[in-house]
Amino acid sequence: MRFLRGVFTIAIVVAMMLTLGCKEEPSNYRPDNSIAVTYYTLDGCWQLVDWRGNSLSEGTELYIRFNRQEHRFEMWDNFGSMYIRQTTGGFLIEQDEYERYILSGWYDYGVGDWASDYIVTMTRLKEDLKEMIWHSKTNDESMLFVSIDSLPESIVTNK
Repeated sequence: MRFLRGVFTIAIVVAMMLTLGCKEEPSNYRPDNSIAVTYYTLDGCWQLVDWRGNSLSEGTELYIRFNRQEHRFEMWDNFGSMYIRQTTGGFLIEQDEYERYILSGWYDYGVGDWASDYIVTMTRLKEDLKEMIWHSKTNDESMLFVSIDSLPESIVTNK
């Protein structure tokens, strides 16, 4: 009888360990409408709509266009200026040991690397509309981008 009680106790402990061990870590959680962050899914034009949990102030703009084939980007923004300025550079997408997508980049003309690497999650909102969230790996900065069909005419004419 003692032997059976010991076996039963061990079976319960093993079952609990297996159940707890199967719990998915929050960093691995991906909602059903999430999509992999790849050069293909990142390709195209994006507009920044939220920075550090706040909508952009009126008149503040940031657009970025990724080229998947060349691993290049073009960015237009008027942060700290009343005029839109263009910045160019390159980018890489990698996965870390937690299978999170990490986006890193550098600017052209000797300006240097981006201030941070970003953990990126991407979600399909509708068939042709995606959003992505960038979380800095080094500070509490977060940015929300939505995909757009093309750059605004004001950006295109100022190029």
